[in-house]
Amino acid sequence: MLANGEILCMQEQEQRSHRRLYEREQKEQPLFSIMSFCALGAIGIVVYAFLTSIALDDFMFSAQFFVLAALSLVVALTYKKAKFNGAYYINYPMINAGVHAEDSVRNMLMGLPDGYNVISTAIVSHDGEKSEMDLIVVGPTGVFIVEVKNITGKIVGRESDTNWRQYKTFRKGGGVSNEFYSPVKQVRTHAYRLKSFLKGNRIDVWVQEMVYLWNPNIDASEVSGGKTPIFTDADGKKALLSYILGYAARKPLDAGTINTATSYITQESIRNI
Repeated sequence: MLANGEILCMQEQEQRSHRRLYEREQKEQPLFSIMSFCALGAIGIVVYAFLTSIALDDFMFSAQFFVLAALSLVVALTYKKAKFNGAYYINYPMINAGVHAEDSVRNMLMGLPDGYNVISTAIVSHDGEKSEMDLIVVGPTGVFIVEVKNITGKIVGRESDTNWRQYKTFRKGGGVSNEFYSPVKQVRTHAYRLKSFLKGNRIDVWVQEMVYLWNPNIDASEVSGGKTPIFTDADGKKALLSYILGYAARKPLDAGTINTATSYITQESIRNI
């Protein structure tokens, strides 16, 4: 039995390493596309200017654009070298905020007693579709998925709604409204795929989903998840752990099933990265 919510260390470290690499590539890719577009545009301008300078028989005009072309080449090579060496990094606050929220909730779950395993960033496949889950807990009371959302403002959404709405007001007046996919429907899809994946590996267990809205600056008074519990920072760590520990499992899991299920999930996650 793994001790006090301990994760399968080697697999977890490899999984999180792959995840960091994946996120880094995703962060770099948008700017790389923009840089490529700008580079192509600059080349087009230089070629056009060069041909125009020949037509006008203006050597100085042509020379200036040769210098511009040389500088563009230096910038492009410097960018590529930095990207290749892994020294180039773009900071996307929204991605970092999401990772920070997941780590915070994960630390809460590490407060579970011996016999509970916590898995971060699990990816499983079923019927050709993949689900990436923020956090999974496997323990005597069952298997749990925690979908973590780091959002602020007033959130309005019901169990039956496909999309929820976020309302944010600014200190100097005014505000903005954004629509986003229901985390309840999202995590229920994850639960279905995880249960199907485990059943395919001859582990027939119920998977309970839940949502954690991680941010002190959130008003979730008009949010309802029905049979999917929704926790906020106002509920705190105690409420989250109490729900898991007090869950009435249809069939309590023994130590062998817990560790086998944990192993299957982590190995599947590594394969899917």
